[in-house]
Amino acid sequence: MPTDQPMYPDTAAPAAGRPTSPDPHAARAQADVPASRRAFIRAGLGVLLLGGCATTRGPGRSLPSPAWDSTAARGGTGAGTVATSGSWSPAPAPPGPSTVPPVPGAMPRTAWALGTPVADRLLPLGAISHITIHHDALLCHAESEAGSREILERHRRYHVLDASHRWGDIGYHFIVDRRGVVWEGRSLRYQGAHVKNYNPGNVGIMLMGNFEQQRPSEAQLAGLRHTVSSLARAYRIPQRQVRTHREWPSATACPGLHLQRYVESARPAGHFA
Repeated sequence: MPTDQPMYPDTAAPAAGRPTSPDPHAARAQADVPASRRAFIRAGLGVLLLGGCATTRGPGRSLPSPAWDSTAARGGTGAGTVATSGSWSPAPAPPGPSTVPPVPGAMPRTAWALGTPVADRLLPLGAISHITIHHDALLCHAESEAGSREILERHRRYHVLDASHRWGDIGYHFIVDRRGVVWEGRSLRYQGAHVKNYNPGNVGIMLMGNFEQQRPSEAQLAGLRHTVSSLARAYRIPQRQVRTHREWPSATACPGLHLQRYVESARPAGHFA
């Protein structure tokens, strides 16, 4: 089975003090995905460019719809909606020893994910040394728990099922929605897929929104501070090793102008300590 390993070499020389192992980006795995299956995935998910890790220029894009009746999958009754009652059954936890997120109050992965990680596409995270902040570059207006769940599941399905990715799980370890709620993404046992060639030891945090065009909400910034400071204390990560995506050797504007400015002011002020 394919792993999150890249199908192309990195040409940028690693900067001093940064992780140097190959990052776990996905192979296309065309050989083990029949053409009919690839067509089904693309029809269900749409062709989505997640600008948060590629570019933030241009208008925000909408996430594709799930490739199944989301209401039926969650135990609801109306087509095209997301059930919020207790009838929805979360996905089972991944195999192996459980990992309690070191971010108090974070919503566990099982609260939103409708599928389990693909273990043989994942690599160990290793000793945690860095934190990287992202946006998804999508104009997000989800102001409810159900809306955030839907967005998270669509990201997960795109990352896992789309033939251009085929990753083992959603690419980020933590996600902060517009209400400031922190969600657990990929387990901290595994490398993320969020900074090309710099994923070992690097925790990825994504904020929902396009911060070239939007501003992060105050609640969202509070959730970001809580997440980063909790991780920094748990793993003794200094402020200088809290970065944004654009601060790595990457051709990207992520996490957008407005969030970038905030991070640049928050670090010297000690807001992430």
